[in-house]
Amino acid sequence: MTQNVNEIIEDTMKSYYEYIVKIENGCTVISNAFIKKDFQTGVINLQFLSEGLSWLVEAENLMLIHSYQIESPIKQAIDLFKRINSAISNEDFEQVGKLLENELKPLFKNASDWKFTKFVG
Repeated sequence: MTQNVNEIIEDTMKSYYEYIVKIENGCTVISNAFIKKDFQTGVINLQFLSEGLSWLVEAENLMLIHSYQIESPIKQAIDLFKRINSAISNEDFEQVGKLLENELKPLFKNASDWKFTKFVG
């Protein structure tokens, strides 16, 4: 059983690391879609990003249960999504693009450096 848990932990870390390094570029792609007024592409990809960020929060919380922590700005990103959703509700797609490019994207600039660490406690 311990082997299976360790495999799940390793797989979760691997998936987490693979995903976070894609977010910075994803923000640019989504922002550009809104700038080009390709709202359908922008909204669909923004939904995927939102689901991905939710998974990251879930993964971080589950990893904590197994004594692994990571310093990440994911909670800041989730809070920023409230402003992004508000801008979408107001159909202010220019603001959506700016929030993605200027505020969300920089949170992931050094994502490749993020690592889970095991703690005792």
